[in-house]
Amino acid sequence: MKIFDPLGLVMPTKMIGNILFRISLQVIKKEGKGRIPWDECLPESLLGEWMIYFGMLLKLDLVKFVRSFKPDDANPHIDPDLVTFDDGNPDAFGAVAYALWTVMDSTRVARLIMSKVKLAPIVKKGETVRNELNGAIFAARMKAWIMKTSGIKFNKHIPILDSRIVQDMIKKDSYWYNTFAGVRVAEIQTKTNVDDWLHVPSGENIADILTRGAPPSELGPESVGQNGPNWLVQDRSTWPVTDV
Repeated sequence: MKIFDPLGLVMPTKMIGNILFRISLQVIKKEGKGRIPWDECLPESLLGEWMIYFGMLLKLDLVKFVRSFKPDDANPHIDPDLVTFDDGNPDAFGAVAYALWTVMDSTRVARLIMSKVKLAPIVKKGETVRNELNGAIFAARMKAWIMKTSGIKFNKHIPILDSRIVQDMIKKDSYWYNTFAGVRVAEIQTKTNVDDWLHVPSGENIADILTRGAPPSELGPESVGQNGPNWLVQDRSTWPVTDV
């Protein structure tokens, strides 16, 4: 059965199970059992990890989200910014989007809109740069979809990543690359402004909880997962980002 979560609000926890499931299949195959029967028992070494994961799923009932990602006291005269973070590692790639609002007392509030993450293809598993580029594609597509369907007028899109290689790739002409990279770079250039992409240290990239997974305790109302990094609501000059 699947968790009904079309916006990916609890995707970080679900991702723990996705990664664990792939690991379980790989362990069973290494034991030389050929095609895996549907009723094959899990290896003893993984049973404990699965029980911990099932416990996490039960605790998801305790995680609450606000009904609307627009604050009640949002300033009606200032359009919000759309901020996306993306990430890729040897196992997965994904992106998450936040709306950055200015409220009536002139402070800023960030609200989670949605996230999307996917396991890396098993054939290309381990190629981090490919997955970082795939994460950037997710961010670009997410930006286009949100601006088209949300009914919210956004001021600007602020895409953030933690790969300097991909940040530089986006700014070059797509025909310099092979087919895989060229098609993706061209799509990113079409759907976003290449000069808007900002680099952030890996420790500040909230999309990391998507690709590595996170327990329900990291998804609550006051968590970084729902509100974004603390620096996101501060003055832009204090953000730990670079554009070159």
